[in-house]
Amino acid sequence: MFTARVTLNLLDPEPGYYNQSTYYGDKDILAIGISVMDQNNANVDGAAITDFTGWSIDTLFERPLSNGGVVTVEGAYYNFDDHGATNSVRDGDSYFALASYLFPGTTSIGPTSGRLQPFTRYQRFDRNNFFAASLERQIDVGMNYILYGHNARLAAFWTQQELAGGVQTNLYRSGVQFQF
Repeated sequence: MFTARVTLNLLDPEPGYYNQSTYYGDKDILAIGISVMDQNNANVDGAAITDFTGWSIDTLFERPLSNGGVVTVEGAYYNFDDHGATNSVRDGDSYFALASYLFPGTTSIGPTSGRLQPFTRYQRFDRNNFFAASLERQIDVGMNYILYGHNARLAAFWTQQELAGGVQTNLYRSGVQFQF
């Protein structure tokens, strides 16, 4: 498989190979990235063998404000092509957009102290080959409680999903992230 990625940082640089989706106000970020992937003989579709090609473009904007809050806006577009494979569920286009605001100052909940970050995210999947239970659209609205950057946070959010067959589901999700 051949893969490549180029990122253009127009404000503060992002060090390292992997970029973060937030710097919690430590940096002023405007980044645009482009990725490409290509693999010969990637799919077995009955008796046929097809290739895979994918590409994406993404952007991240994060600005610390004078009041200590942080605005983050992120988005991406993806295109995946399985070159005619009829059993592919990834073949097609998708995109997402995310907006969040990290409140200034800390909030104490019991013995913990952290920062609140409301967010909303929209995702859409336009598959060329889909089955009735394929996820087509998802909206998330929620709150992160940032305890220690990427190393410790709590999340709670509401999700509305629409499947290819027209079925809609509403979910409440919560999560915990700890890294050592």
